[in-house]
Amino acid sequence: MKKVCVCFAGVPGCDKSPLAVRLSWEFGLPVFSNDMIRREIRIENQCKLDIDQYNNRKDGYLNKLLAKGRSIVYDASVDRTWQEFKKRLTQEGYDTFLISFDLSAEFVTRLGSSANSLIESESMQVYFTQHDVFLDNLRTDADVHITDESFADRFDICIKAIDDMLA
Repeated sequence: MKKVCVCFAGVPGCDKSPLAVRLSWEFGLPVFSNDMIRREIRIENQCKLDIDQYNNRKDGYLNKLLAKGRSIVYDASVDRTWQEFKKRLTQEGYDTFLISFDLSAEFVTRLGSSANSLIESESMQVYFTQHDVFLDNLRTDADVHITDESFADRFDICIKAIDDMLA
């Protein structure tokens, strides 16, 4: 049976996590969630995020999931690390399915996520720049591009495309 890792590229607040949960439910796949790992560490450390602890736990969880040899949904943005991550997955015998959220800053702001309150901040602009660089260099690696225009149909678009890949 084919092992697939469903991955995401996109800025914070672009709705990756709700799609990851929906795809997990639809296909019965475990979800690797960066958000959950960050939350666990903040709770353990009285609201402080220890980056070394985060990286160690993230790597440990991912290694455990990959060792099981099951298809997974990777709920984290791979914009900056895509080539390395794809190489690792390929070495582990996984096919990749990359969903790129190519949304405008205005659209992400309208989504109303708590991360969007930072939309004008320098850090959010860095995320948009990183995603633009990803698109400039690796646009063709994405299996699906979610745009402002296709956002409302993102669940159906992704479910159909993954069904087609698995067929």
